[in-house]
Amino acid sequence: MKNLDFGRGAKPLYMQLKEIIRKDIETGVYARHETIPAEIAFQNEYGVSRITVRQAISSLEQEGYVERSRGRGTQVIWRKGIEEDVNQLISLTDEFEQQGHAIDTPYVEVVREIPPAQVQKAFESMEECLRVDRIRTADGEPIVFFRTWIPGTLGFPEKREAYSGSLYRLYETVTGAQPAMSHDILYSDLATGEIARQLGVAEGAPLLVRQRSGYDQHNDPVEYTISYFRGDRYRYHIDLSSRQSH
Repeated sequence: MKNLDFGRGAKPLYMQLKEIIRKDIETGVYARHETIPAEIAFQNEYGVSRITVRQAISSLEQEGYVERSRGRGTQVIWRKGIEEDVNQLISLTDEFEQQGHAIDTPYVEVVREIPPAQVQKAFESMEECLRVDRIRTADGEPIVFFRTWIPGTLGFPEKREAYSGSLYRLYETVTGAQPAMSHDILYSDLATGEIARQLGVAEGAPLLVRQRSGYDQHNDPVEYTISYFRGDRYRYHIDLSSRQSH
């Protein structure tokens, strides 16, 4: 059992208790759909007040870890999410597989079109492109909806079956190399219309959106992708270091 720090200057007790319970949930001590101990059990174990325990549980409920209901107590609702390391450029398929998830692409649409203005700007061209829409699932659950534009000059296939796996592996098959670099923009949004339907979430559900411009080793554009990730099932991992003054 981890002890709480009651000393002056320590974190509030409810925050310390919340972190202990959260870690137990994330490491599987309390499994999904399992009922966690009653408030009195936490009071006795950690020597805190009922108010402190309630604050900790309320905070976990707000963060989507637990759900309280009359007659059932407090149940774990948290599910392990998909985490992407943005410090390296690899395919999402590889990222998913490294984390032990079963990956599938139940929906693919491939069309030729004149791309929208932001894609024309990224490609510095108004020529026709290939647009590829895909849904990727992890362990049978929709995680992300991709909308990708590929320059028509690259000669990518138009058959849907070609896009059932990793797009970056397909790049390597077609061009001889995977994209060498990308410029990403991340922002939050709410699911509406087609995106909500494709991801199987309610309209207004939170999304993490990534706009990616991909380039080859010669700095020529090879993709423009808008990815709509489910906010409850996906998170980014970023390592930052301080800038040293000289």
